[in-house]
Amino acid sequence: MIILKNAQNAKAEIVDIKIDKGVIVEIGKLSEPGIDCTGLVVLPGFVDVHTHLREPGFEASETVLTGSRSAAAGGYTAVLSMANTAPVSDTAELVEEVYELGLAAGYVDVQPIGAVTKGLLGKELSAITEMASSKANVKVFSDDGVCVFDEKLMEQALVAVKKFGGVIAQHAQDPTLTPGAQMNEGALATELGLTGWPAEAEEKIIERDALLAQKTGSRLHVCHLTTAGAVDVVRWAKSRALT
Repeated sequence: MIILKNAQNAKAEIVDIKIDKGVIVEIGKLSEPGIDCTGLVVLPGFVDVHTHLREPGFEASETVLTGSRSAAAGGYTAVLSMANTAPVSDTAELVEEVYELGLAAGYVDVQPIGAVTKGLLGKELSAITEMASSKANVKVFSDDGVCVFDEKLMEQALVAVKKFGGVIAQHAQDPTLTPGAQMNEGALATELGLTGWPAEAEEKIIERDALLAQKTGSRLHVCHLTTAGAVDVVRWAKSRALT
């Protein structure tokens, strides 16, 4: 049994918290002594919806175990792991492997993200339905690191995930506008002689996908939102009650 005393909750209230076998059983003013948490804030566990646990294939950089330990140390209780592994997490078998590694690590909930397209190649949809119905229960799909550039394929993906309330998380980058890009396009890029990355490379994809989300009634998440124009597009989409 653990009792935390005088902690500040998310509503700025000072509370005591009783924890029994890892489960919060009571919150309020408790008479029992405990650990003094004066000046500390207690919050629900954080969720990181965009992590790279790198396993399988890139274990020299990170593993499900090391990433889970880092997450737990930072106050996270759940992480979603991107699909750009080697092999790519584009089948039920592969997402279940990542899911099982998360269970074995035991630090946080590890939820695999499935690839939108096979091999992240942007040519045909991955096994979206099979991954959703697997024991990994995948609900988010992304080719993160690569844009789903084919408009028809993106529409098909949005339709596919709508059947089970899933989400497509898009890496918003028009690849025809960013070959060799090294930094944001502008005066500094010109001065340094570096290839610029134009804002419209991001904004065009978000605009297109927002319209596809409107057409399909499906759910869209934008990774790496970085420009003022992109934020304006998202505001416009939200003003029209798009998900």
